[in-house]
Amino acid sequence: MILAIGDSNLYPSCTETDQQPVDPTNMGAVFSKQMGQDFKCWSKNGASNYWIESHIEYFLAESQWDPDTMLFVGWTSFEREEWPWLYNNISVCGGPDFGMPEPMKARFNQWKTTLTGEYYRQMTQFWHDRIYAMHLRLRERGVPHLFWTTYNNFNTIADRHNWHGNFFQPYNENGCMSRYIESSGVRAFDHDPFHYGPEAHAMWATALSTYAKDNIL
Repeated sequence: MILAIGDSNLYPSCTETDQQPVDPTNMGAVFSKQMGQDFKCWSKNGASNYWIESHIEYFLAESQWDPDTMLFVGWTSFEREEWPWLYNNISVCGGPDFGMPEPMKARFNQWKTTLTGEYYRQMTQFWHDRIYAMHLRLRERGVPHLFWTTYNNFNTIADRHNWHGNFFQPYNENGCMSRYIESSGVRAFDHDPFHYGPEAHAMWATALSTYAKDNIL
């Protein structure tokens, strides 16, 4: 079993309704097929790494999962946060506001002014160490997992960790999803610079499944 956890890049393979069936061309579905595994997915448009982290915790707290379940985790951009709103949280990021409620817009616009280069540097270091701590927990628990990133990674970090093969190119300049895809000559949608079509999803899924098989994950 593959359990994918991530943001909008996985969302089309997580949503299954009469109006929107699972997209078989999405990277999550393609990856699981290439790995010869069944597939489940948890995702949220604009999800932050805090949201992803909390859903890994949900997985660890539930006993009904097959012990061989592999986590396929797409960590997202490091500035994103979760803000409480009514009975849920709003994911906020330095890009689109994903339907920010009117009462939150002033706070959101002010927060975006704090997204300096120094802030991104600090958050890159923060998530580098925090994600590594999660990797060590999963490794200790014997949970198979493959980590990757969407829009940035840790190529600027000097003090690097041993990820034991469970993280796809965390220190390679072109190792995150967007840079990997675009360095291969494939571009995002004209109307949406954050997302990609089936060719890109197939390319990325193939790179990850090849890596997973080569590293016996």
